[in-house]
Amino acid sequence: MAAFFTFIGRLHPVLVHLPIGIILLALFLEVLSVRPGYAGMKPAADLALGLGVLFAAFSCCTGWLLSQSGDYDSALVTVHQWLAISLTILSALLFMLLKDRPMDKISGSLAAVTLLLFS
Repeated sequence: MAAFFTFIGRLHPVLVHLPIGIILLALFLEVLSVRPGYAGMKPAADLALGLGVLFAAFSCCTGWLLSQSGDYDSALVTVHQWLAISLTILSALLFMLLKDRPMDKISGSLAAVTLLLFS
């Protein structure tokens, strides 16, 4: 069973890029949806952000499995781990704030902080 979990953990470098792209797409669609004529993008933005949060959580799990191998510097893993967890939590909070509602000052500020975590 340990070999299976190691295998799943080793998929982390591939899987980690999926939620990044989806969350960035969701934020782009969200900003676009507040412009006149693009309100129809709101359902797609909500769906993309929800999927991004789901895949980010899955990526956190695979990252944790990979960290258990001991092949990486623990200090770097700790920083990477907490940034990823923070990004996942902020994205989930943003999803809850934006679900079926337009972006306002609070959710816009949270979206900006989420974008900063990507850098």
